[in-house]
Amino acid sequence: MNYIRFLLYGISLFLVLLFIASLMNTASLTVKKENEMSLGINAEPVTLNPIQQSDASSALVTGFLFNGLLKTNENLELVGSLASEWSLSQITTFYFFNSLAAERAKVIIEKEKIAHPEWGIDTFLIEHSTELKLTLHEPGYRLSESISQSLPKESLLPVQTVRLQRDPKNSNPSIFELLVTTISEPHFKEHLQRTRRSDDCEEWVFASSFSLQNFLEKNASQFPLKITHQGTHLFTAEPLMHFTLRHDVCWHDGVPFTSADVVFTCHAIMDDRIASPLRSYFELVSKIETPDPWHLIVHYRHPFSPALNSWTAPIIPAHLLENKDPSLWGSSFNRHPIGTGPFCFEAWKSNEYVRLKKNNHYFLGAPWLDSIAFRILPDPLTLRLAFETHQIDFWDAAPWAVKGCSEDPRFEIFASPGNSYTYVGWNSRRPLFADIRVRQALAYAVNIPEMIQYLLYGNGVPSTGIFTPRMWCYNDSIQPFSYNPKKAAALLDQAGWKVGHDGIRTRAGKRLSFTLLTSNGSSIGPDIALLLQDKFRKNGIEMKIENYEWTVYLKKLLGHDFDAVVAAWVLPDDCDQYDLWNSSQYVSGGFNYTGYNNPHVDQLLQEIRNEYRRPEVIRLAKELQQTIYQDQPYLFLFVPKHTSVLWKGTYRVCYPTDHGFVDRPLEPCKAGWNYNMEWFYRKDYPPIK
Repeated sequence: MNYIRFLLYGISLFLVLLFIASLMNTASLTVKKENEMSLGINAEPVTLNPIQQSDASSALVTGFLFNGLLKTNENLELVGSLASEWSLSQITTFYFFNSLAAERAKVIIEKEKIAHPEWGIDTFLIEHSTELKLTLHEPGYRLSESISQSLPKESLLPVQTVRLQRDPKNSNPSIFELLVTTISEPHFKEHLQRTRRSDDCEEWVFASSFSLQNFLEKNASQFPLKITHQGTHLFTAEPLMHFTLRHDVCWHDGVPFTSADVVFTCHAIMDDRIASPLRSYFELVSKIETPDPWHLIVHYRHPFSPALNSWTAPIIPAHLLENKDPSLWGSSFNRHPIGTGPFCFEAWKSNEYVRLKKNNHYFLGAPWLDSIAFRILPDPLTLRLAFETHQIDFWDAAPWAVKGCSEDPRFEIFASPGNSYTYVGWNSRRPLFADIRVRQALAYAVNIPEMIQYLLYGNGVPSTGIFTPRMWCYNDSIQPFSYNPKKAAALLDQAGWKVGHDGIRTRAGKRLSFTLLTSNGSSIGPDIALLLQDKFRKNGIEMKIENYEWTVYLKKLLGHDFDAVVAAWVLPDDCDQYDLWNSSQYVSGGFNYTGYNNPHVDQLLQEIRNEYRRPEVIRLAKELQQTIYQDQPYLFLFVPKHTSVLWKGTYRVCYPTDHGFVDRPLEPCKAGWNYNMEWFYRKDYPPIK
């Protein structure tokens, strides 16, 4: 009896002490300055070097310190930032067997360009006697393919693209150089372009009738190389991006920003020693020209429209980092960064806060706030207490707390669909999930609105596929699979799964049974699993649940060692999802870990990457979303709402435009209520324009 009384009192006392400790920890945070914005982050930043960061806390801080050449506006459209102007063009090159064929082709183009102004040909000339180079207004393959139809095919050299892979254990390290030296076929060396992907892989583009595939097959012992990718065109298409930089930008230390900083940043991102997560966006850059400090021309090896968004990446200073060992950045620049952004770095006290101060020389004008403090509050309880005691100004409310906050007159609430979705991935390489009827039946068997109500307290919307409602490429015409157990049963009957004596369906003596993986690091994954288990059981489906620690879960996921898995994707604003859905990405460690394979989807993904016209990209993206949603490689569950809570009347925003400043209350937009946060001001410190 005494033990029970001690246990009850002890637990109560422990909870009281925990509450007091959390309150004291909140109160012990650095003293708040009067005209300072305070934000809570749930983990210490890893680095303040923006090209090396891969965590949310680091990205939040560096977003105020650095700028890219471009940025997205409130409608998620690309606009200039460090670049005042930018434009696109393309060099398309046709290769001919001889100079006479090239001259004839030039005459044809001179005549046809008048009849086809839509080709947008600026200039055309012959180089190296056999190459006809055209400069086009618009990048991509569409116009170049149209132009190629007017040229005699028999005189054109085919342009081949191959990716060569060597075995590092068996091949000579210089085997690529040896291969080039050995091949003496005319025109091969002259037109060869090479891209190093890694020490073991190169991509070659060359115009020639020579078949590298046949050559390697005949000389397999001398050249043990494998062609892992091959394509053939009638031309090469090399997009160009032209940037004009602002003349009024300086780094926080007063040194002028120039095109040299852009070139250095691009080279740094591609440096193996730096291991930048941005590398994949810049791999196709072939060269960067800098005619002067305020202009640059970026050349790409072939059309890749997602490259446009890559230039929202932050630029870092060449004058501080060039010719310095990146291994030494950690103790200097990465903890004391110098950027071009609206705020400058001031202090970083580990496990407590990072503080920024306003940049009085910011090229758009000094911010209204004197400083921003990012308070490191990894404990959810401490985070909430910090908000309720005015130690931080905003709080991303948990779903269970939204209703109470929305009814509190002290608070303003901003809620909108987030940019993530939760799903169950089916391993389509398992025979059970290879059948689309089974996947669609599983979708009809789940009451997703009910799940949103139970797990998210109504703070979410059903997912209709690979894009979320806030994205510019979202297809809002898709109707979600509704809860329909009868339709689920009919589909399973059609697939040959009949209800057995114990209520579980069987086919050819095999039970309709599978295992669902969840991670114990997920707050709602196990709850999702239990709700699914109940619904599936009612439809004659046996689902077992296995819960793993995160690293084990991730290993099974990327190693394709699962039947089904609960997971979520946080999406960028770009619509390129090649890595998630292309069938070539079903490799160890690849993100198409469900093994999804649809040739039409592969084609759409490639067309989106090659297309620069936004209306056409939107059309392709909507078709892509519709196609994948109907295939149901995932059971698409829901898009959680993102809900932020503010103290009412604390902040407004006053931001610059081409026509002066706009002063208004905080309002939601496609980019979120906190778009233009660098121009927020406290109402008791109004801006002086």
